[in-house]
Amino acid sequence: MVKKNFTGALLIYFFAGAFCGQLLSLEKGSGAGAETQCDPSSITTYNYLMTFHVCTGDQCNQPQYHMVHLAGSDDGLNWSLIEGFEPFSGSVPDIVFYNNALYIYHTGTWFQWHKLNECFEVVEEGEVLLEGDDAYGFVDPSMIVDGGNLIMVYLPGAGPAGNPAGCNEYPCTKEIHSAVAADDSISSFIQDDGYLASMYIENRESEIQLFCDPDILKLQNGTYLLYVSTGGGALVYQSTTLTGIFVSPDDPNLVTMSSVGGVPSAIQAPDGSVWLYVNGYNPADGGVILRGVSSDGITPINENDFEVAISHVISNEFSDDAVMSSPSIIEWPEWVTTTSTTSTINPTTTTTMIPTTTTTSLPQPCPAESIYGEHSREADLLRHFRDGVLSNTTEGQEMIKFYYALSPVVVSALEENPKLREEVKGLIDGIVAIVNGE
Repeated sequence: MVKKNFTGALLIYFFAGAFCGQLLSLEKGSGAGAETQCDPSSITTYNYLMTFHVCTGDQCNQPQYHMVHLAGSDDGLNWSLIEGFEPFSGSVPDIVFYNNALYIYHTGTWFQWHKLNECFEVVEEGEVLLEGDDAYGFVDPSMIVDGGNLIMVYLPGAGPAGNPAGCNEYPCTKEIHSAVAADDSISSFIQDDGYLASMYIENRESEIQLFCDPDILKLQNGTYLLYVSTGGGALVYQSTTLTGIFVSPDDPNLVTMSSVGGVPSAIQAPDGSVWLYVNGYNPADGGVILRGVSSDGITPINENDFEVAISHVISNEFSDDAVMSSPSIIEWPEWVTTTSTTSTINPTTTTTMIPTTTTTSLPQPCPAESIYGEHSREADLLRHFRDGVLSNTTEGQEMIKFYYALSPVVVSALEENPKLREEVKGLIDGIVAIVNGE
């Protein structure tokens, strides 16, 4: 129903004020945000950082409900949540330290990156513009800094009705692509030619049905390893360069590093071995993050050698049915800083010139909230339509940009004209019915 009524839904979305729940933002350079005192010396430090998302029940199939968390560990097996970090909405996060700043890239919401200061407070956030042939953008990003360049390895998006990880129709070929940040940007990436790895899926009887969630790792000897999820497992490919095609270590045979879970993330340990983290299931803890150790990163890990690294018991804030998923690990970052700093939260704009938001700005007027209430079901549905449908299409992104330009005029008109306000309420009721399939 939503697809059939997409054009009308766009108009209703705009007039209803579908940025409910967002905050007022300023263009980059137009002024500084609020200042927060950050004292890094008060932060407990570890050897490693890991970001992951948490979800429960049916919401695990809806990325807009996933929440990004951050944990630290000294040995890679025992983890604690980072104090001071406030979880935010996002799915399949990946963490990277770049130009003396910490970034978490992710999908699942309109914002696709969050910048953290040394106290792990979010100080900036925005979306990513991918320039190239991938019309529907990216999912499952894996970030790496190589030769001073920020590189994103990703699975191409498939649009609102598509399946980026598998086949909509058989046969199909799934590919892993890469892109490089343009001019040291954190928001603008230029797609590289070709692909890094691909998988031909012939039919529903093919052994591999999913090819997704890449993770890129550079070993100390200069070799690059690319791990790719197959849903319930993880494959490994290797290359001597980050450009060009990666091959299986046992080419033409595939090498399955894990048969207990997918969505891999890897890091090389001090002794040269490689720690591989994957999604898993434990009867006692439910959805967990497992760790296995490979001597060289390409030798498969026996399923009995995986151990639980993170489960819901990491925090009493998680329910017993909370699912820990999509790990991304890096070494603890080494900031160049003094012992105490003042961090300025800067609202920014992204490469699409759509203003982003910060956690310290004033609320944007929202007609839907004034009619139904800030935490109403109707307002929530509009937010989910924005994040799950509009942000995945060119038309939707243009409508979002259009909203920012004319929103003050529309809000003012609704406040001054009760009749128009009632008409808009009728439109919102209509889009709620469409979204619900009524």
